[in-house]
Amino acid sequence: MAPFITYQMGQLKSMFVKFSQSIGSRVDIVPMTWSREMSRLHDACPPSSEYHVRHEIETEFSLFHSSTLLSTKNSIFSNSTNTTTNNSTSNNNNTPTTTSITPEVSVSPSLSASHISSSPSSSSSSSTSTATATITPSGRYTSSSSPSLSPSSSSSPSSSASRVAIEDIFETFDMTPIASASIGQVHTATLKSPVTGEVVPVVVKVQHHDIARIMWSDVIIAGRLIQIASFFDSRWEVLGTALRGWKKTMQDELDFRVEARNLLQVGNSLRATSLDAEVPEPIEGLISRTVLVMTRLEGFKVTDKLALNILSVDRRALVCRIAHCCAKQLLVDGLFNADPHAGNLMFMSSRRHPGSCCPGLLDFGMTVRLEDNRRQAYCRLLIAIYEGDSDAATAALKEVGYSTNQSSRVPGRDAEAFEFLFRDATPRKQAMKETSSFFDLRKNQKNNDIKDGTREKAGRNIENVPEDLLFLIRVVGLLRGLTADLEVSCPILHILSLHARVGLYKTCN
Repeated sequence: MAPFITYQMGQLKSMFVKFSQSIGSRVDIVPMTWSREMSRLHDACPPSSEYHVRHEIETEFSLFHSSTLLSTKNSIFSNSTNTTTNNSTSNNNNTPTTTSITPEVSVSPSLSASHISSSPSSSSSSSTSTATATITPSGRYTSSSSPSLSPSSSSSPSSSASRVAIEDIFETFDMTPIASASIGQVHTATLKSPVTGEVVPVVVKVQHHDIARIMWSDVIIAGRLIQIASFFDSRWEVLGTALRGWKKTMQDELDFRVEARNLLQVGNSLRATSLDAEVPEPIEGLISRTVLVMTRLEGFKVTDKLALNILSVDRRALVCRIAHCCAKQLLVDGLFNADPHAGNLMFMSSRRHPGSCCPGLLDFGMTVRLEDNRRQAYCRLLIAIYEGDSDAATAALKEVGYSTNQSSRVPGRDAEAFEFLFRDATPRKQAMKETSSFFDLRKNQKNNDIKDGTREKAGRNIENVPEDLLFLIRVVGLLRGLTADLEVSCPILHILSLHARVGLYKTCN
């Protein structure tokens, strides 16, 4: 049954793949058969056709003049800081990942039809031209006559801009993707310097065909179903909150230019600290809404146990480094990856400390930004939980906006729930025992309430939960699943509390 359901989820695409990826990452609470099968959708979703890949790249980059492409290539090889590569690996293969190159196109953030003005990055006004096109709800460029794949087509985006082919941009390009996930797929390629002849390996992330329209359609349908269910039972409203939060991040995730900015910000932040981790850098000037080119990170998928064993990698240290990176993003920077599943994580040779390994953090499309007051509130919550201060934790939960129908009667139960959610991570068997013990506690509390006559008619239900809190819980849950999969322990709560203190210190200074 698990292989059949996984296959169907992959065919349905969109939010069905997102859901399956989450299930596949929770080895600590999901039966092994199901988690193993659904984890395949981390990087092995059905890919788009070769025709679509070629058409998407050539359409996006035809907004450049050939002279702009030449100057962009020159800048790539002259700036050594922009040669960090994003590597996406699959299963047990040492496969490279994609670096994004984005055209400087100004596009309305709305997915409804809007106009784009494109001009090459030339300082000379005589060499600058403007191209106008339309974006459909699926995010595709259209015009009165569909552009041909031929470089000599008369229906190019601009009369002065020549149609470029993949061969004009890349020295080599592998049409077989090394990874395919919910939003897009990743191809390996190389760029050659027109001056020195140096060849640099890169990866190219291409958005799936029609995926924007499919995802928006699924969100609308899901929203209506939740509205109907909530009319009959208010407990469904928490799913509406989750859907609204995901809808906001999805809009950014469908725009690869947003991901490029996130990669730069996170990468710069990590390099300014002692945390040893690699993040791909987008190549300035070659980034578009649906195509992203990045330099390649060489390494292995973080759950590749064969590679971990052969290379004698300290799994616990690796997971703890990943947890430190996530905690810093969340509690110090206020910008964090809300989707750190195994398909977005790898391990590689450290450049800072030769002879050791470090994590590679991939795919920052699904990210959440916290306002400073929200970030501080979560810092206070995690410190209170770590110190075992139930009163302070209850006050912090009220500050972040979380409440249940039992919060006023037995506020300590809210703190108990979050102590369980943010507890230190353990191997799978122990994690299953901890989960079972917590639900036994809840069952005993329910029986006591019934016996005392204080039990609410509808039981214990969540009344208010902020969208960003759901993403925080998701991140910690995925880290817990990774820890269980690698059969190690990780002091997640201790790590979170350390960065929470740094985050508050940063605010005070």
